[in-house]
Amino acid sequence: MSRPVVVVGSVNLDRSLYVEHLPAPGETVLAHDRHVCVGGKGANQGVQAATSGARVIFIGAVGRDEHAKFARRALAEAGVTAVLEECDEPTGQASITVDDAGENCIVVDSGANAAISEAAAVDALREVSHEGPLVLVCQGESPAAIVDAVAHFSVQGGHRFVLNLAPVIDVNVATLRTSDPLIVNESEAQSLLARFEVPGAASLTLALHAALGVPVVVTRGAQGADVVERDGEFMHVPAVTLTGSVVDSTGAGDALVGGTAAALSAGQVLVDAVQAGVGAAASVLGRRGASPHQHAPTGRGEATR
Repeated sequence: MSRPVVVVGSVNLDRSLYVEHLPAPGETVLAHDRHVCVGGKGANQGVQAATSGARVIFIGAVGRDEHAKFARRALAEAGVTAVLEECDEPTGQASITVDDAGENCIVVDSGANAAISEAAAVDALREVSHEGPLVLVCQGESPAAIVDAVAHFSVQGGHRFVLNLAPVIDVNVATLRTSDPLIVNESEAQSLLARFEVPGAASLTLALHAALGVPVVVTRGAQGADVVERDGEFMHVPAVTLTGSVVDSTGAGDALVGGTAAALSAGQVLVDAVQAGVGAAASVLGRRGASPHQHAPTGRGEATR
């Protein structure tokens, strides 16, 4: 029987502008299109896990604003059950610029995502944990104290803790060693390894495994992903060949994490789950935005398509 996937993380309103090329410092470029959708690494991963067939519960925080209503509606449309703490900070937002090659740069205003209380997150986890073992997913867009609390909860309850440390934040080493797996991209892996002294390893993935002793996945974009199991076995998962061009890479990493979590919840072994995640990542490269749910708030309590 599949485990539920419970994502504790960030939810944003994403505003994307599409340009011919990303601006250099001091340069102004004109956008040729725009897109608004629900985003945030946590929400993106939850939506992809639901799209991949998992039953998903998302735990996070929003403000008391129109963007919060939009986020609730978009998550519900994606089949995600949302448990959202309301706080005085505004709902998180992200400004995204995407060039014609699909590359992006992103600025995030965390807002309510940084204000979620540890007590509220743990209470919500207790409410959903009565069903048995869970797959718990966290990212680096949540405060480190929240990530540490979720890791501690997973150990106490016998749950599986999937940590996507993106961006790299200063979580406890015990949290890193609870990960099953730890998922990072190459630059995040290098940043995290700076905390440890690891003698020359054949790869970033093996080096992180040597430092932490946990399963590790290092995503490598167009080169797929490298996987090291708990016993140290190294495997490479190649990327899926695309049939069309890359439109927007914004949500690809989150899709990989969400697809991997869904496959783990269904009982797949890690390398097969990562293969499913790589396929999920490829599936979003041909669309705009991190989510297919595009209901843009108008400021009048309505939504437009």
